[in-house]
Amino acid sequence: MKNRFKTKQLLFAGCCALSLITQAQSVSYKVIENDPDKRNLFIHLNPFNAQAYMSDITIGYNIQATWMAAKHFQLQVDYRKAYLDMNATGIFSPEGLKKSSQIEIGGAFNFVNRIKNISHRVVLKSSTSGKYTYTSSIYVMGEARRIKSLRGGFLTLFSNHKIVNDFTQSSEGGMQGKTADGEVKYFRDSINFETINFTARSVGFYGGIDFKTIKQLIVNADGYGTKSCKTVNNFYLDALFTPLVVYDIKPNANQAAFSNIDINIKENKRKVLGWRLGWQYTLNQPCGFNAKMEIGQQPGVATKTFFMTFGFGITIGLKTKMLPI
Repeated sequence: MKNRFKTKQLLFAGCCALSLITQAQSVSYKVIENDPDKRNLFIHLNPFNAQAYMSDITIGYNIQATWMAAKHFQLQVDYRKAYLDMNATGIFSPEGLKKSSQIEIGGAFNFVNRIKNISHRVVLKSSTSGKYTYTSSIYVMGEARRIKSLRGGFLTLFSNHKIVNDFTQSSEGGMQGKTADGEVKYFRDSINFETINFTARSVGFYGGIDFKTIKQLIVNADGYGTKSCKTVNNFYLDALFTPLVVYDIKPNANQAAFSNIDINIKENKRKVLGWRLGWQYTLNQPCGFNAKMEIGQQPGVATKTFFMTFGFGITIGLKTKMLPI
């Protein structure tokens, strides 16, 4: 009886949705604007940018800009800084420890940049009833800009980590340090049994492929008024290569015995290659919403390199003069 009732509910919801779609597709409309090139500079100001890195968890902000400077060229800048860093604020962490950050400066070569006629989904009305949301929309053919690019640039990553002292386990395979007399040995804080902070700074390059679809369509639909489909969808896949990875130990006030130990030695393994897959959604407006997600493996420390990033904020969209190239 219960299953039958659920089936009826689903059938009713499906019929309502079909009815709305049919009704929406019969709506008359007039295209007011169809200009995917209305803006070519997007500045993203994201007050929330969380990264779940297997070696650390951070919450911070992200400032990013993408300028489509010419038909075949883009400029890209991306700065991320944590204001909450789990490893930088632990009970055994030293005072004044810098929080994680990331800087990217690069560009993209557009090997495909063209206008294409595609279907735009224009939402006319949306309402919620119980657990269901009913959306009435129409599909309008219009111009969209499709861009495929090869991208790359300079990359630097700064992250906080901890050497965990577990006297029940062997220390072999962990972090090693070189003392003032040149002796190299595995870390073991046998005095306090506290975690010991260290930082990793990775410097190198990123490179990959980028796909963008830009839409800017405004219609006047009978009975619904002015509606629009104004979006920028951006997918990208990058390889990350940081041949320079520098370790630096950061003992607290009670760990003075480790202050002269060098951990930036060849015995400590590094990961110089990584990757990431990302997606960014932007409302193509003078001031709109954006959201960004990434997954991948971050170069730097040799283990626990997988990460997932999610952020959102506002985007300022502008029209600038393009370079004559």
